[in-house]
Amino acid sequence: MDSKKIKKYSYYPIAFLIPFLIVILVFINLRLTPFGNANLLISDTGTQYLSFLTYLRNTLISGKFSFYSFSLSLGDNIFPLMAYYLLSPFNLILFLFPANQITTAIDIIILLKISTIGLTMSYFLKNVYQLKYSNLLFSTIFAMSGFVALYFYDLMWLDALILLPLVTLGIRRIFYQGSSKLYVVSLLMTIVANYYLGYMTCLFSVCYFLYLCYLEKKFPKKTVSKYIVASVLGGLMSAIILIPTLLGMMQTSKQQLKLASFLPTPTFGLSAFSQLGVVGSDYTQRVSHNPSFYMSCVVAILVLLFFFNRNIARRQKTSAGLLLLTLFLSLFIRTFNTIWHMFQQPEGFPFRNVYFFTFLTIILAYEAFQNKNTNKNIFLATILIMAMVTIGYFFAIKNSQLVNVKYLPISLGFIVASGLLLAVYQRSNYYKAFIVLLTCLELAINFNFSLTGASFGDQGPYEKNYRIENKWFKKIQASDSSFYRVDNEKSLINGAFDIKYNNYNDALLFNSRGVSLYSSTLNDQTRQMLNKLGYFSKNSRRIGSLGGTQLTDALLAVKYRLRMSKNDYDLFTNKVLTLGTVADRSILKVTLGSSAFQNQERIWKSLTDKWEDYFLAPKVQSSGSKTLVVKPQATGRLYLLKPKGLTSLKVDNKKIDVSSVSTGDVIDLGKQQQNQSVTINSSKKIPIKKLATLNEQTFAQSVNKLNQQKLNVYKSTSDNMLGTVTIAKKNQGLFLSIPFDKGWHATVDGKEVPLQQVAGNLSYLKLDKGFHQIELQYKVPGLQLGAIVSFISLIIYVAIIIRKKFLS
Repeated sequence: MDSKKIKKYSYYPIAFLIPFLIVILVFINLRLTPFGNANLLISDTGTQYLSFLTYLRNTLISGKFSFYSFSLSLGDNIFPLMAYYLLSPFNLILFLFPANQITTAIDIIILLKISTIGLTMSYFLKNVYQLKYSNLLFSTIFAMSGFVALYFYDLMWLDALILLPLVTLGIRRIFYQGSSKLYVVSLLMTIVANYYLGYMTCLFSVCYFLYLCYLEKKFPKKTVSKYIVASVLGGLMSAIILIPTLLGMMQTSKQQLKLASFLPTPTFGLSAFSQLGVVGSDYTQRVSHNPSFYMSCVVAILVLLFFFNRNIARRQKTSAGLLLLTLFLSLFIRTFNTIWHMFQQPEGFPFRNVYFFTFLTIILAYEAFQNKNTNKNIFLATILIMAMVTIGYFFAIKNSQLVNVKYLPISLGFIVASGLLLAVYQRSNYYKAFIVLLTCLELAINFNFSLTGASFGDQGPYEKNYRIENKWFKKIQASDSSFYRVDNEKSLINGAFDIKYNNYNDALLFNSRGVSLYSSTLNDQTRQMLNKLGYFSKNSRRIGSLGGTQLTDALLAVKYRLRMSKNDYDLFTNKVLTLGTVADRSILKVTLGSSAFQNQERIWKSLTDKWEDYFLAPKVQSSGSKTLVVKPQATGRLYLLKPKGLTSLKVDNKKIDVSSVSTGDVIDLGKQQQNQSVTINSSKKIPIKKLATLNEQTFAQSVNKLNQQKLNVYKSTSDNMLGTVTIAKKNQGLFLSIPFDKGWHATVDGKEVPLQQVAGNLSYLKLDKGFHQIELQYKVPGLQLGAIVSFISLIIYVAIIIRKKFLS
């Protein structure tokens, strides 16, 4: 076999294998599973993606997948979550692993995705330029660039980098060859895999097409129209994903726009130059840092050489410079940066569009590499990059930004070595090999130490404890087939985390039902309602189970509180309402205010139609600045609405943790006896109106009475329920502890009846007196419309292709 054939058949395997081996070596060094006992239970991977991927795997394997899930807080449309996190085809790998080894599956998926980025980039370089082994240096650099090194554990974003070279190649084929198939397919795949970065890719697509028009000094109407039609149809084909996702995301806090996010102010300063060096940012800076410009030292030098090189046409430099400036301004000016981030400033992980800038710089560097560069220009470019990195560190230190100064001399060393090798590489293939080895070493160091500060999880305990905990959950499910929610108070898997794990997504992890959720797709009306009832909400993406009372447990069907050990579990059973309870129509008038006690009492009184007090304020025996002695007026649990600034609390000398909740959230001070003194010591004075006892006897009687008239469910899935109910009085209806959602459709005795929103964001069904057959069915809002639009768009595009072939 001659050398050309060897190159042809080995080119793509090597493009895949180089980043594959670099990542494996880094994983081995960090002892990450499957090469060690550490895992990526860090950041959002541990707190979100692990739960989402485990849920996807479990529901698909069980055959019980539904577009509505009661594992999303009180219940929600799962479509937006799927569209953002779960639609990558690489997730099929999950089926090869048991549920307790999804952490290992995540590492394998990341490894394969990064390697595939190198593969598609090599395909782009081969098709745009020519088949050369030197292409593989640049494809590897893109696969291991700063964005990847810093954000690779946000694995749902990596698909967009895989597809970007194909989208760009597709644009070029439209422009130069008149063929749109690659562009339409790759753009569609990008949007489907992750609509968020798919949106950014659409913006880049427009910029790149205009760049080609300017470069070639022509705006051919036929080509422009073909590009517009292909872009529109590619986008419309994804309507089956986009329309239901858009309608779902309109229920989150993302619908709100902030004026400050659109001010034309700079988002970073000269310290950003530090990102051109090795490990300009690491894990500790993941929430707030400069754009991850890192593109390897050799590329940084070559980008300048592109503009210095006289062999490269001036128009080519001008058009490339304008595109580079456009992408830079999309990072630098807050207005543009917000637009690129779908009109919302990111909460953590900023500058998510930086990889477009990196992609372009690598292409320009490649073009400079293919041209002869004078030693004078190489020397000048090397000095400039060294100066820029040094200036970046100077201003980072001056502005008290988190940078590790030890990486400055390392960066300067790599820059000097890269410059020297660029000056001599054309003399011998040995020097070319040295450039590749040096750059791969640099990429490996950057990738490895970008994880500095990450507290990895422990794989062995995770596998073992997940198996035990899952067994206890299944045991509960086997013993109780009714509708209930579980508050997992003491979880075994927490021991596998080296960081504080708050169990927000345990319901997803163990295919259960709960109250809490941590996701950017969290329904904001549900979150606000729960927060007004006393539940802890750190921000618009989180709602916790802390802050619940016996009343909210009953209202929301939180039947069980679970505490586990490795050998057994303690299951505390609450008296709760069922999924549906007959209630007076006065609940339609209930509005929620600022006091959790008042909100809970308003809802409960409207349900029972008895306006007696359930929360009773205790009598004050003595009151000081930090000590309060009270006598409860009833036997029951004593609750406190956390006052602003409270940092420590003791009840009868027993310490109560107040750090896990916010001001206004409810703290349980334990069961207290009527007329028995309770001494409260606190860091600040507690107003008596912040304390209340839930009258245990009166409350228990009301629960028993409400449960005498309930929805009797005889068939139930996550998105379809059948049951019967008897309405004894006029002006009554069915209260449902299901969040109000336009996707729910109720049929009463065969006729559709609209559900109404009550008590913040729960559901109510007006019913006439008598016996009724009830069916509740969930249909994803916008899914049918999206499917129709996608199908019609596909038919139109296929017709265009057939017509073109027929005419040719």
